[in-house]
Amino acid sequence: MAGRMVCAARDCERTAGPRSRGQAPPVAPRLCVRCRRRVEADLRRLPVLYAECEQALVPSSWMLTERITGGRRTGPALDEALMAARSDMLAVLACWAGLVAEQRRVARPARREVGDLCRYLVRHLDWLLAHDGGAEFAAEIVAVADQARRALHGPKAVRRVLGTCVHTGCDGEMYALSGSGEEVRPTDVRCDRGHTWPPSRWLELFARMNQDQISRRVKEIR
Repeated sequence: MAGRMVCAARDCERTAGPRSRGQAPPVAPRLCVRCRRRVEADLRRLPVLYAECEQALVPSSWMLTERITGGRRTGPALDEALMAARSDMLAVLACWAGLVAEQRRVARPARREVGDLCRYLVRHLDWLLAHDGGAEFAAEIVAVADQARRALHGPKAVRRVLGTCVHTGCDGEMYALSGSGEEVRPTDVRCDRGHTWPPSRWLELFARMNQDQISRRVKEIR
């Protein structure tokens, strides 16, 4: 029996499990299509998350007014979670970019900035995921993206899968950040191919989702 394909992602259902007696070992674990798309989507999303964290750290207008008029700043201290998310994101991206430059003997990104580093890693994504450290790279990219999302939307925010994207011809996985607790603020619904639905379009989205479910049921009956 040929070796079965497994996914190297730590949280994927296709991760390697125990083998039965006489069963051939699995082929070299690489990321499945869905997990690869998630890593690429997170990698492309990181510059936006980095900028959103920076924006969230900017004092509000009333704080600036107090500082200008000589009043004592009474607003909250800078959010350490946001600062840590930005710092960790930059460190992870720079580390993997350095590995690519060293082992592939190619030029490093022009600047040590999140946008340049992400574009650089996207160009070398196939090589990275085929590397012996590909699973670790994937895990770290997903981790820093999730860390930034939690910093922006609350510590209890989790990624909840909603199903296949409703856009025609898109087979991406649709998800939203949600969780329990008042600290979890509303966020966009997204798919891992880049489509987004802000809260103002949620009614439209849910109608599309219900229509798709009805269509599938009709096809099954037929």
